[in-house]
Amino acid sequence: MSSETQKIAVSVLLSKFIIIIIELLLLQVVEAQVNYGIDIITDGEIYRDVYVFHFLRQCDGVDFKNAEHTTYRNGACHATLPVVSGRSRLSGTLQKLKLYISDR
Repeated sequence: MSSETQKIAVSVLLSKFIIIIIELLLLQVVEAQVNYGIDIITDGEIYRDVYVFHFLRQCDGVDFKNAEHTTYRNGACHATLPVVSGRSRLSGTLQKLKLYISDR
């Protein structure tokens, strides 16, 4: 096995391990909320996408397939973000909603 293949295998295993740890911690958090008598239980929406991404996915000119990894806030934060790939405009459901509202 080449060293590059080994690095990829380790990366995949580490990713799976992290997911398992997150899921175990989420179970503990939900169990704690039940034990404290909280009526509305939440997992913290740890797997929810960034809210603005939901909007951007409805726009032409925003490319999620070729997202780029970037660092910001003086290196404190890292993220993989979509790139602008052309003229941005509403498409799909948001475009239909805009047309519906403008017809009123």
